[in-house]
Amino acid sequence: MSIFLKTICYAVICALPFTFKVTAQESVLLGVVSEKATGNMIPNVNVYLSGTSNGAATDSLGYYKFTTKLTGQFNLVASAIGYESVSQRVELFPGKKLDIDFEMEDMILSMEAVSVTVSNRVWENQVASFKKFFIGVDDFSDEVIIQNREVLDFDWNEEKEEYKVTLREPLRILNNALGYEVELEFENVIFNPENNSGYYLVFPKYKEIRPENKRESRKWKRNRNLAYEGSSWHFFKSLYQNRLKKDDFTVIPRRATIKHIRDREIIKRAYPLRWKYLVKNYKAYEIIDEFATVGHDLDAARYGGGWDQNELSQIKVLGRPGYLLINSMGNIYQPEKVQLYGKWSFDRFSKSLPFDYKN
Repeated sequence: MSIFLKTICYAVICALPFTFKVTAQESVLLGVVSEKATGNMIPNVNVYLSGTSNGAATDSLGYYKFTTKLTGQFNLVASAIGYESVSQRVELFPGKKLDIDFEMEDMILSMEAVSVTVSNRVWENQVASFKKFFIGVDDFSDEVIIQNREVLDFDWNEEKEEYKVTLREPLRILNNALGYEVELEFENVIFNPENNSGYYLVFPKYKEIRPENKRESRKWKRNRNLAYEGSSWHFFKSLYQNRLKKDDFTVIPRRATIKHIRDREIIKRAYPLRWKYLVKNYKAYEIIDEFATVGHDLDAARYGGGWDQNELSQIKVLGRPGYLLINSMGNIYQPEKVQLYGKWSFDRFSKSLPFDYKN
């Protein structure tokens, strides 16, 4: 998940189109960051692999360098206060060296944006609606703090009845439930405050917080496991590994509503330009019905003669060819075509884990 995309049609969480694994041999990323208009080098720019804790800040000469053991596709992001963030898609291999330079442009703020302050009651209501949509309302959300709310701006679309959310500088979030500091750039965040629906495409950078004591360390370990267990990410990873039964997942009805496609020719016809890469790195599945309904640990979710519907989630693949492609880490190719409903729709950023998280 090098970009973090979440489409919420009553909410759906989707992993992003990248594949990675950890190797012993490191890749090296380096380069310089400069102003596009002047050519001057920019210090203190955060350059990082989106969705991970891997990255570095530029030095006084605008130079950055860091190493990573991750391999696969990522978005390399350059982010700094006062500048528009920029990103570039990269593919990492063991021992690979990437020399990537960035040019950044000044961020231009409208007078309307500058005039918004935290004392504005309308803006306060907008922030509250945004937090409900983006952070969520669950067992963890009360411990999630937006540290610089003042950078949020909201543009209302009367026709569509939705807000577009933009940032004046990177958004800083402190997740005291999971033990992460997260810095985010927004690519596209849109939501309807009436029904709490919408979608977001963001670039998160994670930093693990050092626990103050063993009790806090145990709490974060427990909560991270709770956030992962039964999640859509857990399900897709389990599906790839053929561990649904072992991991307590149930597909309803129990007939083959999710079919593993083993014929390479089908993938070749569906993705003629990328089929070799996809066959090598992904497994393909077809949802036979319009939806596939999934439950986790359903023996504990019995209600009368059936299951508690609040414990069920649905998966729908949009458009053609309509295949679900999953890699070994449980991440989806073309996640914008996958919609999730039901229980998974309530999982928001409060339960967000870095993509190199190991359960």
